[in-house]
Amino acid sequence: MISIGALVLSLAVVLGAFLISHHRDPAQSSPPRVKQNQLVVKARGKETAMFRKDPEHSGLYDDNSGSARNDAPSWEFMTGGKIVSSPWIDGGTVYSGSQDHSVYAFDAVTGEKKWRFTTDGMVDSSPAVSSGIVYFGSQDSYLYAVDASTGAGLWKFRTGGAINSSPAISGGLVFFGSMDNNFYALDGGSGQEKWQIQTGGKIYSSPVIDNGTVYFGSNDDYLYAVDAATGKVKWKFATGDSVTSTPAVWQGMVFFGSEDDNFYAVDVATGVQRWEFQTGYFVNSSALVKNGAVFFGSQDDKFYCLDAASGQERWEYKTGGGIYSSAAVTNGTVYFGSKDGKVYALDAESGAEKWDYHTGDWVLASPSMANGSLYVGSVDGNLYAVPIDGQGTPEPVSGPLASSNSG
Repeated sequence: MISIGALVLSLAVVLGAFLISHHRDPAQSSPPRVKQNQLVVKARGKETAMFRKDPEHSGLYDDNSGSARNDAPSWEFMTGGKIVSSPWIDGGTVYSGSQDHSVYAFDAVTGEKKWRFTTDGMVDSSPAVSSGIVYFGSQDSYLYAVDASTGAGLWKFRTGGAINSSPAISGGLVFFGSMDNNFYALDGGSGQEKWQIQTGGKIYSSPVIDNGTVYFGSNDDYLYAVDAATGKVKWKFATGDSVTSTPAVWQGMVFFGSEDDNFYAVDVATGVQRWEFQTGYFVNSSALVKNGAVFFGSQDDKFYCLDAASGQERWEYKTGGGIYSSAAVTNGTVYFGSKDGKVYALDAESGAEKWDYHTGDWVLASPSMANGSLYVGSVDGNLYAVPIDGQGTPEPVSGPLASSNSG
């Protein structure tokens, strides 16, 4: 029997790099754990997507996805490694990466594993699904395309560095960045490279596509606006430190955070700054814009709501840890995770807490919504399905983890 190996890495304060990683043998898993009294309820409130729902990575879910249901799924599944990857839900299946080098497909209702695809590196990149294909990056330097139904590998594209950036898909092209400092556009069907551009730093930021323009950040301290068809740089905006967050576009402005502690609004046409807002530490969390308000978290332990037009603060909420997770919103409630190990549900208008849910470790992943439940991974190695109304405790899903790439 293969013995359990341990690999401890010190990583920078960015996606997949906040963690001290422990790698277990892929064919083994810890026994399911029943968690007691995890949920704290403060008040009762009332095309499926890639990372944060769509090519714009908006984090905005329709009200049906987030409506309370008596039959809302409630389960947890333990993988063999920490989860930083954010889940995607498509056609009744949840897809999520893990630092056990794998991407999983689960039944969204029962939590049963459908298949597992194993790579040669940790998977912090969040999967995206289009036309029956799952796309994701791995720290083994490859961008993978896998059959969504069977988990069979279709093709892979090698870059010169680890891939933590989560792919975005638009117009049949797959867009993503790599730690080799390059940003790529590939044909989604064949994996053939369409174009690439080189930046001056590693790329952790995940791209967004809006009106034929791709926006992404780089560790060279710039936010880039690039023509999606040609790869020509339209403009780039300089900040005071690395840009690892994913931008959001709304009414002619692109919103994003930087590790210079600031959050920015920039004109999409010119790249000229509209306003900036200073927080107390790095802003790695990605922006969400809804009803004229922009939401994001900071490593200063606070979650912020600003007026999108002016940058004036509407409210802030203090958690017990830094916030790397990006928000999702539905039915007037905003959801996000924190390094205090909790998932929070706040009233989007007032910032009042509705409920919080305790996992066993940091929550760096961003939540997704479907079937009346919130799906999110934790550094404790579990993927959770939590009823959207904050009621109930997920039950562990039993069964050994298979090491095969198709089951």
